[in-house]
Amino acid sequence: MPKPVTEPKIIITADYISSKTGKTLTKTHELNYFEIKEILPYMMWPGEKVGANNYETALKNYSITKSFENDGMEILDRLKPFEFEEWVAEFMRKCGYNAYTTSKSGDYGADVILEKDDRRIAIQCKLSQSILGIKCVQEIIAGVVYHHANEGWVFSTAPGFTPQACRLAECANVKLFMRPTLEAFLNSMLGYYKV
Repeated sequence: MPKPVTEPKIIITADYISSKTGKTLTKTHELNYFEIKEILPYMMWPGEKVGANNYETALKNYSITKSFENDGMEILDRLKPFEFEEWVAEFMRKCGYNAYTTSKSGDYGADVILEKDDRRIAIQCKLSQSILGIKCVQEIIAGVVYHHANEGWVFSTAPGFTPQACRLAECANVKLFMRPTLEAFLNSMLGYYKV
């Protein structure tokens, strides 16, 4: 007689400080089958151990990447500019980068900063349905200098860039990602870092 199949059990714990008492408490959570199969891989960052401290982040990253897997670039079309910047930072964190957004104003042309190994990348995020001009390239060049970055990227939902923008980007070693190349890049990152 075959043995009954049992679902695997994983229990994660985390210590936190109670806002009411100031005491350290322990929170436990048993992952269900769906969480083990779908969420757990998003908790396994390169060089990190699985724990409840990153469970909420894992849920957020799962939501971000699943929404992109399911809806593609249409998910980005529904975002506001600041939401797009946050989405890019969260997505790149999922892909193993230390990523953070800059201030909402006075960002000197860089909306997101990525760090990994000895690389520091300044990214400008542009939601647009029109071709982008030279201004976005000039802004990210300033962002690279101000934020002491090694590289500058422009992530855009635009259909393309003007020839002047492309020439300046080539001279300044700035990578331009228009809608199709951004989609291809995000899909490649998603596939490469998926566990």
